[in-house]
Amino acid sequence: MIGYNPDTHHTRIGDTTQVFLDNSLIHWVKNIKRSNHKAIPHKNNPLIKMDKPWEQMPYFTTCYSIIRDDDGVFKCWYSDFIVNPVHQRPVPYMAPPRWGSRLCYATSNDGIHFQKPELGQLQIDGLDTNIIKWDHQMDVGVAYSIIRDPIETDMSKRLKMTYLPIEFSGNLPKKATTLSGDLMGLAVAFSSDGINWVPFSGNPVETVWGGDVQNLMYDPIKRRYVIYGRAHSPGGGGGPGSDGWFTKSFPDIPYGWVPKRSVYMIESENLIDWTDASRILVPGANHNLDDEFYCLAPFRIGDYYAGLLPVLHAVDNTMDPEFVFSKDGKEWKHIQSDSRLIERTTGAWDSTMITSAEPPIRVGDELYIYYGGSPSHHDWWIVGKSQGLDTLEGEPGYNVNHGLGLATIRVDGFVSLDAGKRIGIVNTKPIFSAGAKIIVNAKCSPGGYVRAEIQDTDENPWPGFSIEESDVFTGDSVNHILSWNGVDQINMIPGYVRVSFVLKDAELYSFRISDNI
Repeated sequence: MIGYNPDTHHTRIGDTTQVFLDNSLIHWVKNIKRSNHKAIPHKNNPLIKMDKPWEQMPYFTTCYSIIRDDDGVFKCWYSDFIVNPVHQRPVPYMAPPRWGSRLCYATSNDGIHFQKPELGQLQIDGLDTNIIKWDHQMDVGVAYSIIRDPIETDMSKRLKMTYLPIEFSGNLPKKATTLSGDLMGLAVAFSSDGINWVPFSGNPVETVWGGDVQNLMYDPIKRRYVIYGRAHSPGGGGGPGSDGWFTKSFPDIPYGWVPKRSVYMIESENLIDWTDASRILVPGANHNLDDEFYCLAPFRIGDYYAGLLPVLHAVDNTMDPEFVFSKDGKEWKHIQSDSRLIERTTGAWDSTMITSAEPPIRVGDELYIYYGGSPSHHDWWIVGKSQGLDTLEGEPGYNVNHGLGLATIRVDGFVSLDAGKRIGIVNTKPIFSAGAKIIVNAKCSPGGYVRAEIQDTDENPWPGFSIEESDVFTGDSVNHILSWNGVDQINMIPGYVRVSFVLKDAELYSFRISDNI
């Protein structure tokens, strides 16, 4: 028998934060616009830069990883490329002699002031360093990605690293359809403290994987590990007609033959056995003809997957980060208007490239977004001279500088629904939550306010929770509890409800229904 199914008439939101990245929760609006917000660079930038005598080229384009550990300490791992010969530019790339790479370590108690502790593992010219000594079995690696595993019970493995092992690399004789003979393979290592690492004895755990960037996450929804990265060469594979960096692309068939940089995904339940790579983000109609997607730093925001997506503009040879989001982690949407998340600073340390390769870290009411910056272009300093480009980058003596910066944005602050001088209304679809309080993340301008009404499915106000009885919020808070004549408990209203938010000169970022603030 076909009967009434309440699940088709409402959304169960529990106590999950509801954000307004798209219209999936919105029934109707009046005098409301959606605004996209930028992260603000910190005044102390760059927070980490080359300042030790043993450092040769700390490389923060994407070769870094940062977490806030259980003890509150911010821990950062970054690559220091060993150039050959030492301190000489240009540097040979992807041809003998190869670059070397070594893993360095920095810490901070506040996420702003970083120290490079002497680890007692490796001395250079008689000086103790912050370099983590590699076990030979681990091999030299690049594209380190490190997480604090939330489900690990073995404390010796609570920190997990995936990386691309250069010596394990090799697609010759060919093993896969990827167009490159380089940078193939995936390795795994474990640590209790982030300093002493134990490689998995069965490395490499994957051989059909490539590129020079990747991001590891544990997905609590799918209950599996996910890596976003690359699985092919971006430059045509080093064939006779390839320059090894960029090649022709086909705008009309973005999911067909696309040798340009794109984002791929692999998944695993145990970090050892991985699915085949699937391509999930490709430059298309929303981007310029020369745009390429460098990597994706994934995280959760409300019930969405979100990501920081560094976009390489090939012609200008610059990079900028964008904010993207998805319902399932596979089909992604882009913020269309003014999409650059962090602005480059003219004439400064990050004037040419900004890359956001790590997910945000919440600190109080803000999200800390760490990013790599450089006044140098993406690859001119590497191949500019050999390709005859009219640029000083690549000339002997040219100093390539990369640093780690910080930009901040309010919690859930990427997108807001805004009203101006006219009153605006946001009416939600029916929702169900057993939570007691409605908690909003909102910001009011002088003279502005936020009020709300709890309605039944026919948009009739529940007695005691009408807009006239709503207490007015006029402040700026990421955790404000709404109330009606002083009453803030809504869990005595039966069934599912609509919420009608009324705004004037205000920005509404998110809301949730929960017992706890």
